[in-house]
Amino acid sequence: MQFYGFFPRLFLGAFFGYLYVWFRTIWVPIAAHFFNNAWTLLMHYLYQQKQIQINPEEMGAMVPWWSALLSVALVAFYIKRLYTYKTD
Repeated sequence: MQFYGFFPRLFLGAFFGYLYVWFRTIWVPIAAHFFNNAWTLLMHYLYQQKQIQINPEEMGAMVPWWSALLSVALVAFYIKRLYTYKTD
């Protein structure tokens, strides 16, 4: 039980649940979960290989603001794209 990990996991679980509700298929949240886990695995690998300086295990590690903004923008873009694809 990590106190600082509770809310990110809560929001991620809610997000995956809403993906299921919005698209009425289990495959969209499965794909989102896969990419989330793949990204985490990639970050751990790059840290172990000394390619990045930010330790993914360290809760106090600050993500650069541009990286967080890019992530939010990409998620919003792909959700909108999936939603318009679904309605066509």
